[in-house]
Amino acid sequence: MKKIYFQLTIVSMLIAAFTPNVVFGLYPSAVPWLMDQHDIARTGTTTSTAPGSNATLWSYTAVSGVETPIVVDGKVIFSASSKVFALDETTGVKIWETVSFASSFTTSPTYADGKLYAGVFNGILYCIDPTTGAKLWEYDASPGQIQTSPAVYSGKVFFGTTDNYLYALNSTTGLYIWRVDLGGAVYSSPTVDGDIVYVGCDNDRLYAINHTVTPFAQKWFYPVNSRIRTPPVLAYGMVFFSCGSGSSLGDHAVFALNATEGLLIWKYTIGTTYGFENALAVSGNTVYCAPSSSDTIYALKVDAPPGNYSETDPTIRLWSRTLAYYLSDPVVAGDRVFLSAATKLYALYTSDGQINWTSSFTYASGTPIIADDRLFITESTKVHCFGSPYPPVTYHYAVHAGGSDFDVMLVINATPSEFNTTGLETLHTLSYKLEGIASTTGMSEITIPKAMMLGPYTVTVDNFAPTTLETKVDNATHTVLYLTYPHSAHTVVITGFWTIPEYSQTILLPLLLTTLLLVTLVLTKKKQPRN
Repeated sequence: MKKIYFQLTIVSMLIAAFTPNVVFGLYPSAVPWLMDQHDIARTGTTTSTAPGSNATLWSYTAVSGVETPIVVDGKVIFSASSKVFALDETTGVKIWETVSFASSFTTSPTYADGKLYAGVFNGILYCIDPTTGAKLWEYDASPGQIQTSPAVYSGKVFFGTTDNYLYALNSTTGLYIWRVDLGGAVYSSPTVDGDIVYVGCDNDRLYAINHTVTPFAQKWFYPVNSRIRTPPVLAYGMVFFSCGSGSSLGDHAVFALNATEGLLIWKYTIGTTYGFENALAVSGNTVYCAPSSSDTIYALKVDAPPGNYSETDPTIRLWSRTLAYYLSDPVVAGDRVFLSAATKLYALYTSDGQINWTSSFTYASGTPIIADDRLFITESTKVHCFGSPYPPVTYHYAVHAGGSDFDVMLVINATPSEFNTTGLETLHTLSYKLEGIASTTGMSEITIPKAMMLGPYTVTVDNFAPTTLETKVDNATHTVLYLTYPHSAHTVVITGFWTIPEYSQTILLPLLLTTLLLVTLVLTKKKQPRN
């Protein structure tokens, strides 16, 4: 009875004051893919290495209408139907999804200055917080549809609409700056270089517009004989674009213009009626083009002599490779160019177009992107990641307890959630949830400050013992526990022997001694006989 009384007295002093502050680690994206065709010049080219085989790391199933993703800040972000999703790029586990917006998204989102920008079918442009998925602002450009991927530059966001306008908004506030009527629907995603915005139009013209003056100033336009729906590509002082509507009339060609004056340098005509509305990729003095309804990809010389060229002219054509119909946009990483055709993904060598590897899907696949040494591609309702497993990622959790701040470090090859320290005071426990890639081995390495929670420790994974458990470090200040388990969604619970009370350590010992003295006096008084 005396022991219980003493314990109750001590417990009454311990008040729960543990509020965890999660600092999301995520993978530190070294080579991100920030927008449609990678960059503001729309080159479709990255400095990232690419997978050397067709090994799939993970797949995620969303809803219908999955658009080409981007990769930034450790997240794979994509639109699908009327929502935007963010996945952990290391595992494919969903981090957040937005509410349903007013209409279906039509293109890839664009990341710039810590924000996401994406337009929907009914003409509304949304600005979204990439950390939480919360809407920051919206701009209604209806009745035109937004079929272009926005470009953000120098505090402005540029996008086109199908009712003939190119818009410029303040990228921070969403406030209107100007719009220009181009005389035709705008499906071409704008490209920016310094003071100039380049954009194609359904009125068969490519425009160069000075965006630094209000409302705007047209610098030049170049007329062709077909609508222009591809994003212009800026490289080597030139602007490249293609056009071709699928009709037997008009141009079906790739153009190279002087970017400053809009003068023709060369034109490469494909003698078919194929639509030519896929984006180009420009890298290593080569232009890669894959007509949208064709079955052949072409590699052209950037520095071909000025002139007009036919499809088979060796003066400009490095090589061509026949694959299958319904080609995607090509993208380049290192010595390979990647694209899909119908239900197959191709990796071709840039030197000669020979096939390096392929991967087959059940349904039609989209445009691949390459970031952080992995390849990401959509298939109907899915997003796939190709490449080797990512290294474990470090997360830091700030725990305030007993008037002190503690750093609990967690190193895992999974996606964590719900780091919970509410049981520290009453149960001497902390817990966290995680989810990893199924059919792989999961690992956790957690560093626990002894001044916060003292061992010995008991560890469970979903109320069972982990596959392995090892104490890697046990010194005067910290204990490092390492555990493994089969990957799926789990709850890990760590129980210690003692945890810090609310009171600071400087007053803890005197307080305990005082309490012990008081308890002793009470017990002694109870022992004294009555007179």
